[in-house]
Amino acid sequence: MTHSFAAEADREYERLVARLIATARPRLALLNHAGDEQHPLMQKILEDSAIRAHFSDRCVSVSCDGATNTQVAIGCLASGLGLSPNEGIEAIHSHLVAQDHTLVVIQNVDAIYSPADPEQQEATDVLLTTLAALDDITLVITFYGTPLPECVAWTVMNGDMSVAFKLTVPLRNGLQTSTKQTLVSC
Repeated sequence: MTHSFAAEADREYERLVARLIATARPRLALLNHAGDEQHPLMQKILEDSAIRAHFSDRCVSVSCDGATNTQVAIGCLASGLGLSPNEGIEAIHSHLVAQDHTLVVIQNVDAIYSPADPEQQEATDVLLTTLAALDDITLVITFYGTPLPECVAWTVMNGDMSVAFKLTVPLRNGLQTSTKQTLVSC
């Protein structure tokens, strides 16, 4: 019996969705493929019917592609949550504490987490630590390479995978691009 790559990718995707809607609030780090600027995996996750049913309208996804620093990413996250983009991390924290279980996705975190800039690295650590400390948040980051922010205990899907894992999921023909305001690009 041969296993097709697509069937294996579908099984891995189903495991990922199951982890995201589990009772325990995971903190997942997903490794992007080089050249994966359109984030098809995160788009598919945000459009998934099980994710939509579990989180309802409590999903926010921020892409750090164009963020020049962590403060810009914080402004985009605030905007995605319906707050003023001028709000800081404290306002985001207060807003999320008052919400039900929320999925927060920060894509391409390495755009604001650079070992060459310790000040930005520290600011990103504060952002991620603040979000990860909230009990009712499922936090997912995507990144292209190392180093992975060590400020959070990231969820490992199984023992033979590294802290970050690579997952390729082919998009289905019926996938629609979301127009929700909670999909924010900086």
